[in-house]
Amino acid sequence: MFDAKDQPIAVVLHDVANKLKVRIDKKVRPYRLTRIKWMTLSILEKRNGLTQSELAHELGVNGSAIARLVRRMEDRDLIYRQNDKTDRRMVRVYIKETARPVLDSLQIMSDEVAQEVLKGLTPKEQDHFLQALIIIKRNLLSLSQTVS
Repeated sequence: MFDAKDQPIAVVLHDVANKLKVRIDKKVRPYRLTRIKWMTLSILEKRNGLTQSELAHELGVNGSAIARLVRRMEDRDLIYRQNDKTDRRMVRVYIKETARPVLDSLQIMSDEVAQEVLKGLTPKEQDHFLQALIIIKRNLLSLSQTVS
């Protein structure tokens, strides 16, 4: 059982998240990427063609930050923007084919990081851990949408 008196869960989660960020930053550095650029590519790989607004929401950044991020990634020839076919006011973001080798390398890197940090957990424990994190994330998202 988790003993909150020794280490409150919020402190442990914060510490783990920070250590994971440092590890990922170190791993993506050779690709001349930042963690947020890697996250952007990962999100677009699963849902290519999101609007800039949807992408900003997924990443938890504001409109001006997403515009700068997308521009920098366009300059690196990783993504491109295109006006929506039915609503010209909306701008959609797509992965360029030139980014595919980078994505392949990042997937390998992601698998390596997962192996490193989940070492010592059985596949069943890893699955339970992920499911618990998803529930915690869902709870936090729900709380952020309520007024308190």
